[in-house]
Amino acid sequence: MRPPISALIAVSALGFPASAQQGPGYDLGTLQLEAESDETLQQDGYVAEGGRQATKVDTEIRRIPQNISVVTEDQIEDQQPRTLLDTIGYSGGTSVNDFGFDTRYDALYLRGFPAYYTGLFRDGLRQYNGPSAWFRNDPYTYEGVALLKGPASSLYGVSGPGGLVNIVSKRPLDYRFRELKFTTGTDDRKEVAFDFSG
Repeated sequence: MRPPISALIAVSALGFPASAQQGPGYDLGTLQLEAESDETLQQDGYVAEGGRQATKVDTEIRRIPQNISVVTEDQIEDQQPRTLLDTIGYSGGTSVNDFGFDTRYDALYLRGFPAYYTGLFRDGLRQYNGPSAWFRNDPYTYEGVALLKGPASSLYGVSGPGGLVNIVSKRPLDYRFRELKFTTGTDDRKEVAFDFSG
């Protein structure tokens, strides 16, 4: 029966002097490597500082040579939108009222081109929409929305020349978070939402 390799290395190391360790020691500092960040959208108030929306790698938004508009979590919480269209309605180059007031669908145009068939993404993955079955994303379920405008949006695959909308879902938090939300309104509107994390 053969001894384990680790035992052989330990025995052979005992028989030789450690000449490399006799000189003065040097502190090379700490090297920290990180494969990815915990956040897909870094934001400070109403200002988005960085994210993966345009290049799919962590990049400061001010260094990206493309037209990107970002609606941050603080802006969403302050405006209290009821639909995705309400969320992005104040972004430049966006038209959300082409079909009139309709809360059933997320039907929008970017730079004059329809973005509801091939331009709606959630966390970088396309939401496939049919001719009469479009997604409706509730604003309470996401922490930000990034609009990548123009033909550079083809980085995500086949999308319209006007651009695309990437919805950033809420992520689990590393601290305790508990929230209950009750909303009432006209026309018998009643809504209950909750968010637990930690």
